[in-house]
Amino acid sequence: MYILIILILSMLIMPINMSYDRQNLLAFILFIRQDIFIIFGIIFVAALSKPSIDNVSKDEKWSDYLSRPPILILFAFVLIALCRAGHHLVFFDRDLSGDEQMANFDAQIFAHGRLFEAIPPFWRPFTRALNDKMFILPIGDHEAWVSSYLPINAAMRAAVGMLVDRSFTGPLLVGVGFLALWRVCERLLPDSPSARAVALLLYAGSSQIIVTGMTSFAMSGHLALNLLWLALFLENRRATHIGAAIVGFLATGLHQPLAHPLFVLPFMGLIAAQRRWRLLAFYGMSYALISAFWLAWPVWISAHGVGAIPSHSGPDVNFIDRLLNVVGAPNLRGLTLMAANLLRFAAWQHLLLLPLLAFGISVTWRRDPLARALAFGLLLPIPVMFILLPYQGNGWGYRYLHGVIGNACLLGGYGWRALEAAGLSLRSAFRQTSLATFLLIIPAHAYMARQWAAPFAQVARSIASSKAAIVIVGDDTTSFGMDLLTNRPDLSNRPIRLAASQLVPSDMRALCGFGSVSFFNTAQTGRINEFIFGRAGPASARLVALEDEARRLDCVVVPAPEDAVGN
Repeated sequence: MYILIILILSMLIMPINMSYDRQNLLAFILFIRQDIFIIFGIIFVAALSKPSIDNVSKDEKWSDYLSRPPILILFAFVLIALCRAGHHLVFFDRDLSGDEQMANFDAQIFAHGRLFEAIPPFWRPFTRALNDKMFILPIGDHEAWVSSYLPINAAMRAAVGMLVDRSFTGPLLVGVGFLALWRVCERLLPDSPSARAVALLLYAGSSQIIVTGMTSFAMSGHLALNLLWLALFLENRRATHIGAAIVGFLATGLHQPLAHPLFVLPFMGLIAAQRRWRLLAFYGMSYALISAFWLAWPVWISAHGVGAIPSHSGPDVNFIDRLLNVVGAPNLRGLTLMAANLLRFAAWQHLLLLPLLAFGISVTWRRDPLARALAFGLLLPIPVMFILLPYQGNGWGYRYLHGVIGNACLLGGYGWRALEAAGLSLRSAFRQTSLATFLLIIPAHAYMARQWAAPFAQVARSIASSKAAIVIVGDDTTSFGMDLLTNRPDLSNRPIRLAASQLVPSDMRALCGFGSVSFFNTAQTGRINEFIFGRAGPASARLVALEDEARRLDCVVVPAPEDAVGN
């Protein structure tokens, strides 16, 4: 509770520098709109959750009920169905952020048996306007494209898309994570059915898990594969260690190569402390090969280009160079952003997770090396991301702790078991907070996510309904305007979406030769800024200049749809 209070106090300094830092401003807005009341609710719950002396039965009906495999499998299917329904009801069947869009962008490429998509010659001069260059891996002189992310998340989406809609991928991973956590609980908490049930309900009661599972973010994959890795690791047989290494290969290649190794590292320390040198050598060699493979992946893909890569054409090809470019000295901006991230993480979990987590860490830190490894795995990403990338952008909870939510649930289970062993009970508090979590908090978070996604979906629908061959968006004056550029890899979509910030008036002659053009300025996209910042903001001067040039050239200019006008 004291940590939460300190974090809240640190958030109070954010307005000092938010006037010149848009990222801090966005984090502060999200904190005020979505998190602050739930944070105070968690503090209130923690203050009132006093364990009562009770004759705790280890065979309570509710925990026994949640130990039956058919019930747990049914529970997993309910989570899958809930997340899939949320993709439609909450996110309007679209990807909100660039990270999500790139997962499906790559999945479309992989589904056709290709590792990258050739860019038609006509569009090569406009690649920076077609897609956000920070997400695109440079391949030659704009000869082809694929995202700069590692491919496994997209490959899983392509594989799922061969059977059902790709949007089932995240929900299925949420279900896999739940079942893997069940298996881990069987290994780590064999003597306490109620602690196992609590850990599983902490997972199911995480708004972050549920709402993120509605999206295309790689984070659902990180959580599922980390828990699957842990389940195999704990089986402690030759075959399961080999299986864990295979899962580690997939998990490292999901998205970014750092997240999964950070999860695994504390368990390598555990093996070393146990002097299991042969097993440590096996994992050390496995992860050395895994890391070498995935670090080489973007270099190999980029090498398929023929021409030289233009300067400033996108992210660095080499992950090491990318890492060196983002490492920075800790500063006030990073501190306030990380405070916002951690508060957001706390607010998007089961109401009783933090009290149980804190107690679980306190009682196991000295006496249980495996629980200590879980705690290290939970805490390690915080200083790493504070140094590398304190800003998370759009996130439901804190994305960069998503892969270790399973650690938090298990440690909460340890805390429950310790109370149980002492003859104490939090059953009443857990029952009440679970009802509040499932009936109030998760629906409220789903509503908040829907409200955030709605203006983007409305503008995206307006763009999609345009009869023009090309729509140019005033992205430079629209928050997250580049996220409206949802072009297919083969550019078969109509209209083609282009970013005004990456065009100059002289480009209009070629673009008008392709077909009719429509211009979406603040009058069409302003509802996004109005929702986030309370005002539509100024029109894009760049877009105005482009439109003036188009009219001077007698291009066919299609007016924006009437229903696109912001409120």
